[in-house]
Amino acid sequence: MGYRVTGIDPSEELVSVGKKHAELVKGSYGELKLDYDATSIEQLAEEMPGKYDAVVASEVVEHVTDPESFIQGCVKSLKPGGSLFISTINRTFLSWFVFIFLFEYIFNVIPLGTHLWSKFITPKEIEDQLKEGKANIG
Repeated sequence: MGYRVTGIDPSEELVSVGKKHAELVKGSYGELKLDYDATSIEQLAEEMPGKYDAVVASEVVEHVTDPESFIQGCVKSLKPGGSLFISTINRTFLSWFVFIFLFEYIFNVIPLGTHLWSKFITPKEIEDQLKEGKANIG
């Protein structure tokens, strides 16, 4: 679609997986302007603050050690007026039942220990971090 996209992950191994996937789908979506970088959003935000028009954090925040720092890095990476899109698993009984009990323990479609229910974050908690300035919105 003409966008330049940078995929990041602190894991070199996962960046390698992303690069291989990009090669598999090459041509399926037109010309891909896709880069990968083995780094964290916090490090990227320090090195290149205000670089991106949009930041998409899809199903990531429930896996990071420090959600506040992660969200702050996402915001700091945005150009003024940029857009931040965060999707995550809400911390509810249903999410525990489906993603941990069923998917990890019963059906084994997700490796055991992939999710910790205590790390699931509610939309209100994300909203509060952004509103209270914990995410350092300028």
